[in-house]
Amino acid sequence: MDGLREGWRRLGVVFLATAVLVAFGPVAAAGGWWGGSDKPAVLRVTYSNKVDYEPLMVAVDKGFFRDEGLVVKPLIVTGGIESAEALATGAADIAAMGDAPAVISVSRYPVNRIVCAYGGGSQRHRLIASAAVRTPADLVGRRLGLQLGSSTHGCFLAWAKANGLDPAHVEVINLKPSEIPMAMAAGQLDAMAGSEPWATNTEKQCGKAVHELAHFGGHMGTSPMVLIASGRLLESRPEAVTKVIRAVGRAVAWMQAHPERAAAICAPLTGLSLQDQRRCTATLTWGLRWEPADAEALAMMAGFLMAHGKIATLPDLAAAVDTRPLRESQGR
Repeated sequence: MDGLREGWRRLGVVFLATAVLVAFGPVAAAGGWWGGSDKPAVLRVTYSNKVDYEPLMVAVDKGFFRDEGLVVKPLIVTGGIESAEALATGAADIAAMGDAPAVISVSRYPVNRIVCAYGGGSQRHRLIASAAVRTPADLVGRRLGLQLGSSTHGCFLAWAKANGLDPAHVEVINLKPSEIPMAMAAGQLDAMAGSEPWATNTEKQCGKAVHELAHFGGHMGTSPMVLIASGRLLESRPEAVTKVIRAVGRAVAWMQAHPERAAAICAPLTGLSLQDQRRCTATLTWGLRWEPADAEALAMMAGFLMAHGKIATLPDLAAAVDTRPLRESQGR
């Protein structure tokens, strides 16, 4: 388990670096929206080209950010925890991520705020295993590839508990999601856990040598996908946050009205076929919101992360949420 501990140590160093960046002032904010100028600067929005982030991809392609008067620079990463890191180090102004990275982000850097959820559903996280792994107990002593700090990781911890599996008895290998399908195909892993497109890509690459052992639906409530805005942006340009939320909301509505066209936009970015893109999109629920069930899901995730030593203390989740931009985007 030394690799697992080292992965979390490196993640801690990234968030420690945030304090240094903040202490030394505006360097972290270079290229962002702060300052007194009325001229729009580049707004850096970070997300992944994954099914979870389809509204962001659609909003860029359809020009919904531009329609709001925003100049958006997409920063594409391979997972939500990398978006959390980009936000923490000042490389991004707004970040999209799942529940586990969101909890880690606000626990390490509470000046940033969750401003809305735009989708969710834990069924999108799947565990694909080799033929030798037929039950949860078969994972004991086996190599499981996933991305540490991801929502998939948090859902795996909950699923393991529900199935009487001690995660400490599984050899968890920290990999970028894009590396996992090839590692499975090469026989370097016995199982993988991930969201789409990586679970489907693993099945495509490995064929009959693998099967779906489980999906993690039902273990983490709504498992929300959220937008987090930097504290600096909320303080200096709150209207920009409202406009981003409004653009994402337009994208969600457009996706629901035009599912085939949305799949055609996103499939080349995710690498999925049109059929797989639509199937994976249908496993999530979509809509701008912040509801008690979303807060409960984050609290549940925070409890699991703390119990397994992934965060030192429980964050004040009530203080970590600012729904004013969401309400303003909806005219409330």
